[in-house]
Amino acid sequence: MRELFADWKKLGHQLGFGIGISYGYATVGIVGSEGRFDCTASGTSINTVARLCDMAENDKVPILPRTWAAIEGEFEAES
Repeated sequence: MRELFADWKKLGHQLGFGIGISYGYATVGIVGSEGRFDCTASGTSINTVARLCDMAENDKVPILPRTWAAIEGEFEAES
C-alpha cells in the first residue's frame, strides 16, 4: 500500500490506509428474499473489527490481545 500511495501522491491524491484485524467466530451466509439477496457476516468479531477499523490511523493495524495471541511469533508488532 505504501508504494501505491506514493504513486498516487505524485498524481496529487492524498490517501491513507488503516485496517483492524479481529480474531473469533462469525456467522456468514445469505440474507434477503426472493429476487434480492446479499452475503453478509455477523457476530461479535465483526462488530469488534468494525470498531478497530474506526480507530485505525494511517499505516496502522490495531488488534486485540486475543488476535495477538493467535499470531504471535509470525509477525513483528509494537504497542
